[in-house]
Amino acid sequence: MSGTATRSYMMQRVTGVVMMPISIWILFYLLPKLGIVIFKTGDVQKQTLYEIFSGIDNITYMIIFLMCGLYHGVLGVQSVIHDYIYHSAIKKISTICVYCLTIFSIIFLSVFCIDMHLKIENNKKINISADHE
Repeated sequence: MSGTATRSYMMQRVTGVVMMPISIWILFYLLPKLGIVIFKTGDVQKQTLYEIFSGIDNITYMIIFLMCGLYHGVLGVQSVIHDYIYHSAIKKISTICVYCLTIFSIIFLSVFCIDMHLKIENNKKINISADHE
């Protein structure tokens, strides 16, 4: 195995292992709070996304999960392209398209996270000013 293939293989395993506990967190904590009950775990109060992601720990878990998921997906698709596409020009174009889609996704998710954070902070300021009146 070449060094690049070994690194790609190991990074796929590492990102998979990192995403496993966060997936369990999503199943048992996040989805019930959104009103999606997969396993009957008791009464959970339904919350909005803004309420759930007002804490830095929840945002951190989701960002780690999304970044690992994107990187894991890129490595998997790159491996499939490398294994099953034999024409070198199509292989290069496909790889470039995968990277461009990933970069677009990262930019979109970053803007979404910044927007959500700004809305949460704005809501806190409004609630604080309403409490003082």
